[in-house]
Amino acid sequence: MDEDQATQAFFELMYRHADERAKRFDDGKTKIAHYTTAENAINIISGKTLWLRNAAVMNDFLEISYGRDCVTTALKGDTINMSVLLNDKHPGLAEEVITWLGEVEYAARNHTYLTSFAEHDAEDRLGKLSMWRAYGGPVAGAAIIFNAEVFQSDNDQLNVFAHPVTYGADEFASLYYNMMRSIFTNQDLLGMVPRDRAKSVLFHALRDLMLTTKHQGFREEEEWRIIHSPFLFHQLSSSRSFGRRVAFHKWCTQ
Repeated sequence: MDEDQATQAFFELMYRHADERAKRFDDGKTKIAHYTTAENAINIISGKTLWLRNAAVMNDFLEISYGRDCVTTALKGDTINMSVLLNDKHPGLAEEVITWLGEVEYAARNHTYLTSFAEHDAEDRLGKLSMWRAYGGPVAGAAIIFNAEVFQSDNDQLNVFAHPVTYGADEFASLYYNMMRSIFTNQDLLGMVPRDRAKSVLFHALRDLMLTTKHQGFREEEEWRIIHSPFLFHQLSSSRSFGRRVAFHKWCTQ
């Protein structure tokens, strides 16, 4: 196995949960719904354009803070000990990942752009009550239903990728534990991944979870988020479209 193959295998380990969620679209029965106001739905259809919202001004401005707190709690209560796992093959790597997360938190919050979709059963004619409530009040709400294939194309021209939402601190902790367990059982693989690539994959896996973790009360939404980080994207080892690998970036395959 060469360095590129090892990096890809390590990447897939860290994003296994996203790949598992993406399998829901394989049968063609699950669609994707974008809930918005009727006015904005008309703008999207007529302009053939979908705008992303800055993470700092999302409908619930506490969502990013909630994800950040889950990351902090997981790192503090790490029973497998990420530092030991990572530093065994790449001394000091764990501390670098944690430091990097802290240093780019401002950019992750203020220079990241998101839009949300909910999984939608093709036979559903009512939609999700929680989403209708979010766009209720004095304005008319609307849901635009997309075929999932639109979001599964292997194209990274827009520098965007999709990630499923995690619900609640317990689910986050379980995903984090599984990630660390995967590293523990694949130590030889980690050793074959170049240090800078391992750092990038780990950082983005944790950052993506931070940006896509919500309170468990929102679980009914079954949400996916499209994410664009113009100041961080060039550091990605890969981009993803609904949990699927799109392409290695040039710096990672040279």
